[in-house]
Amino acid sequence: MSDQVIYRHEIKYLLSVPEHLRLKSVISGLLETDGHVDADGGYSLKSLYFDDVKNTDFFTKLAGLEERKKYRIRLYNSDTSFIRMEKKVKINDVSYKLSAPIDLDMAMSAAMGRIEPMRSSKHSLLREIFLYDRHYVLRPCVITSYRREPFIYRPGNVRITFDYDLRAMLDPMDLFNPEAVGIPAIAPGQRILEVKYDGFLPSFIQKALSNSNAQLMAISKFALCRRFKQLNDWEVM
Repeated sequence: MSDQVIYRHEIKYLLSVPEHLRLKSVISGLLETDGHVDADGGYSLKSLYFDDVKNTDFFTKLAGLEERKKYRIRLYNSDTSFIRMEKKVKINDVSYKLSAPIDLDMAMSAAMGRIEPMRSSKHSLLREIFLYDRHYVLRPCVITSYRREPFIYRPGNVRITFDYDLRAMLDPMDLFNPEAVGIPAIAPGQRILEVKYDGFLPSFIQKALSNSNAQLMAISKFALCRRFKQLNDWEVM
């Protein structure tokens, strides 16, 4: 667990498939591949998002408020031995993330809308989520599922990722189902490029990005997938 706040810049773009392949070829020659990738050069990622009964996080995102947050459980390659509970906060054009490890039992309880097990956790983030649930009633709302190709440049803590096959899953328990398919949330010919960095983005990376046909993306994966879930649909299992 880490409660240290590190503010990072985050820029998102939409790409076509040809531009994705062209830009990935350029970036792979400039940055190193993340060490966690599989034989295909990427990994699968699922995030189960939570929101309160007023859909506060969804509406603050749509309204573009300067400060907003999201709670989520994140799972990589359907590996239930490594599960993280996260809080992501965005303030103007920077963001930070806090995380804490949780086990499968706690993750499944949260996916069923039961936050109580977090009450006595040694991790302050989990206790915060418990208190938020007591005041505002948290419920699982949607899963984002996608494939990611990550590249890193250690100076400036730069991370560039290409995401594709974004899908929405509406059953919270599909977080633990590697066979779940989901609903396509973007067009088959679209890819999402994310650029994240701490204090600075090196000029050679800026140049590589400026020579692309990438379009700035204002909406998030969470919002793209959340639209498939009825706003008053709050089943408790």
